[in-house]
Amino acid sequence: PHMATARRNRKSEAKKHIAIIYTGGTMGSEESPGGARRTITCVDQFRAVYRSVLDMFPNVTISYVLSEPKDSTERDWRSIERLYARVAKLNGNADAILVIHGTDSLGYAASYLSFGLLAETQGLRTPVILTGSQTPAGSRKRPQGPSDAYNNLALALKAGLEADRLHIADVLVAFGSKILRGITAAKVTEVGWEAFDSPGFRNV
Repeated sequence: PHMATARRNRKSEAKKHIAIIYTGGTMGSEESPGGARRTITCVDQFRAVYRSVLDMFPNVTISYVLSEPKDSTERDWRSIERLYARVAKLNGNADAILVIHGTDSLGYAASYLSFGLLAETQGLRTPVILTGSQTPAGSRKRPQGPSDAYNNLALALKAGLEADRLHIADVLVAFGSKILRGITAAKVTEVGWEAFDSPGFRNV
């Protein structure tokens, strides 16, 4: 019995694997103190910019899938279809999948992924968390304080780990202080930190 308990404990303490699919958007950029803005174009740059957040998860192995960073002001359905293919390939091969996405089309991407993945023959086996930010990393222009990018990334990572622990395989949006079902999430403001909501539905 003691050996069986030890094996279970070792399994529960094993490192979790979160796959981050990086598609750009505002979270995929950094603003200097002087106001200059640059796009994050590689994994090393992303790790450096968000090191303070990633260091909060020492027991998580993170792998990265980079798409060509782009703005999301227009709904590019081909890009969303490519995102779907990447998520489908990772389904069942990670403990959670985190998608960094531009906010203007994040709701559309979340709905597309929800309808498609939940209808797949094999079903959705891995929680999928979408997030983004209203301001670039490093930005301090808003009266709310430093950029929301750091908080949203941390929230999304925590949501992925908790969904995995609770065996919740769904498409979720992590933004501000809320975790929403992707199928009901919609952008409701261009300026506040609580940019997404599910009008008429409860938060997760």
